[in-house]
Amino acid sequence: IWSIPGALSRPIFFPLWPRAGVSSAVLEVHVGTGSVFSVEGQQVVLPAWYTSHSQKKPYITWLLDKEDILTYMDGVMKVEETELKPRVGFLHPVLTHNISLFINATRERDSGQYMCTVNVVDDATSTGKNVGIINLTVLVPPAPPACRLHGDPAVGANVTLSCTSEKGKPSPAYQWQRTAPTLQVFFPPAQDRARGTLKLTNLSLDLSGVYVCVAENQAGLAECSIVLEVHSSEYVSAGLGRGGGDTHTRSPWCPLVPMVSPGGIRGGGDLPPAASLSLSGS
Repeated sequence: IWSIPGALSRPIFFPLWPRAGVSSAVLEVHVGTGSVFSVEGQQVVLPAWYTSHSQKKPYITWLLDKEDILTYMDGVMKVEETELKPRVGFLHPVLTHNISLFINATRERDSGQYMCTVNVVDDATSTGKNVGIINLTVLVPPAPPACRLHGDPAVGANVTLSCTSEKGKPSPAYQWQRTAPTLQVFFPPAQDRARGTLKLTNLSLDLSGVYVCVAENQAGLAECSIVLEVHSSEYVSAGLGRGGGDTHTRSPWCPLVPMVSPGGIRGGGDLPPAASLSLSGS
């Protein structure tokens, strides 16, 4: 309040603007970001702090989807009985006003809305200003996929290679490729990146080789491979498995192998070996 000499003694008011970086509210909770992402198994930090003019100890509550997980009252921290109990805590001493939360060894089910509230006995606040909200999303790398063959890989036939991963958040995308010595990358419509399928039509002998499928999302990748051996249509085979089995086992081809003796071939004439299929995963 100032008075101008020689003028009427009417006070003139100058507004007091808050300094840069200082909240106009006395008590206020701040968050570093509204969304945080983590990869399953890693540590994550939810950044939060509060401003206050009071020297009194605060009352702090962290909640996950409206369920208490951590509190600080009268100078004592308490971790509530939840799945987070052995893995959660304050990153810094609370009296520094930094109330960031850490979570160790994150799990997919740790995802959700985290809310932090702060109250101080002799400090006022505006409605909602003493609350901070951070959404956590825990990403999950793809599990090792399974590569499978559907159909009989005879010359002129059509077959489908499939690749599926049982786990992954977000859902992985799939990419098929043929490895050396004949490198080849596939695109739609032959390849369906969402479903993990690759359709090979009008097979020829030179399509034989190793085919690798990579399942990938923002959290990581995993792959499996399959050996495709195209055979002539007159070859005889039996017991071909369709879409099952472990990627670390061989498919149950049962080729008819001729018995050879010094006198020639026995056991049904000249029967060439059938095609075989082997699978591997990583």
